[in-house]
Amino acid sequence: MARGGIHRTRADDQAWEQQGWHELHRLVAAAVEQHRAVGRGLGQDLLDHVGTAEVRALQQVARPAEPLMGLELVEAFAPGGAWDAGHHDQQVGGEQAEEQAAHDAAGARGRGRVIGGSFGLHDPGYKRRPMASATFVVPCWNAGEHLRPLLESLLAQTRRAERILVVDDASGDGSAERARALGGAEVEVIENPERLGIGANWNRCVELVDGEFVCLAHMDDVYAPDFLARSLQVLEAEPSAGAVHSLARAVDDTGQPLDAGPEAFKLGLWAGLDHHDRAAVYRRLLEGNFVACPSVVYRTSALRDAGGFDASLRFALDWQAHFALLAAGHDLLGIPEPLVGYRRHAASATSSLAQAPDRGLARFREELAVVRAARRLGVDAGLLPADLLDGPEPACPAVRNTLLHDAFLALERGDREAVAARLRFAREELPGGAADPLVRAFALAAGSGAAGRAVLRLGLWATLRRARGRARAYSM
Repeated sequence: MARGGIHRTRADDQAWEQQGWHELHRLVAAAVEQHRAVGRGLGQDLLDHVGTAEVRALQQVARPAEPLMGLELVEAFAPGGAWDAGHHDQQVGGEQAEEQAAHDAAGARGRGRVIGGSFGLHDPGYKRRPMASATFVVPCWNAGEHLRPLLESLLAQTRRAERILVVDDASGDGSAERARALGGAEVEVIENPERLGIGANWNRCVELVDGEFVCLAHMDDVYAPDFLARSLQVLEAEPSAGAVHSLARAVDDTGQPLDAGPEAFKLGLWAGLDHHDRAAVYRRLLEGNFVACPSVVYRTSALRDAGGFDASLRFALDWQAHFALLAAGHDLLGIPEPLVGYRRHAASATSSLAQAPDRGLARFREELAVVRAARRLGVDAGLLPADLLDGPEPACPAVRNTLLHDAFLALERGDREAVAARLRFAREELPGGAADPLVRAFALAAGSGAAGRAVLRLGLWATLRRARGRARAYSM
């Protein structure tokens, strides 16, 4: 039988009870044997998947027993650890088994000496650095059916999170019950007695985390199997990094890929950016929020050091938090590959708020306020030129671009009232908006009927093509 990765620390020596150990040994062995039986007869190419199921079963049995017995679950349960290496013992016998045992013994100096036979103890005299703990936290409110693909993708990670939490913000659609049914013992569900709102619930999520790294997994998105492994690889190798993010691929309500404009704009902003240059990242972030929020994995201490999330915001919480993170001296690094499926659908929070009585203009007012505050913060932190705040207020292309794109979508669906409201906002509230040539050209085309809409479609196509071309021209 394969060896296990349960070991005792020095502080636990006196608490070790032989009877308790034998009982845990029996339960763990039974759980692993049960799952291993499912995998017998499968081809070699499927053994890794069977092994993953075994590890999950073992963790489900061992974790509840851990606080009662003073045990510590260590890195040996992870893929590639001592337990995983021992998993293959069942496939060899005779001389091969002896050779494998000798090989394992020779390598034990690097893993911790194994004693005690099957599911034996690691030598308590050897102290290894445990794997950094990571937590997925799902801020949840009326998640609906999208909760299933999200949780399935989190549970399928090649590097498992220590904890998966769903923090339900007083949903009215049974989201908490659905999360419990879908996640079983592997997902913790916490329910707020009353609705906190987006920002306060995000901060509640961060408060509940006790691990080194945290990802606020959005309730309607999906994650590639290697998302967490790739993200933690960067964070563990870069102590100065306060967070890492990846590109995202837009998907529709059914999970099918979308050729979405916002993702193309973000891709263009990635081009040629040195993510290790905090000042350069800060300046680029002022040009547009190119960070896909659900793709971010934070170093928990850095996020708290930067102040968490501004609970007064509804739309730009992540944008403001990333400015604060950079200003506090933490790097914001990037993985230039799409590791998240970002769902764009009519029921999303942003889409719903766009139908508010103010026609969605609150979003743009909030984004403008975030940019203005970020300019002051950047100057104070030495990331922006000291004279930036002198003279007339600079234009704000980040807000202008999202505003005009939103106006174009409103025009396409025939909502001329929303188009007029956005153009009025651009002229009256955006710095330099009344004289901005793009605003004036859009207004002219929007008032020119079908021919004007055709011109705008062509202009959008050319802009997105230029953004994608810019991204391809650089090795990111």
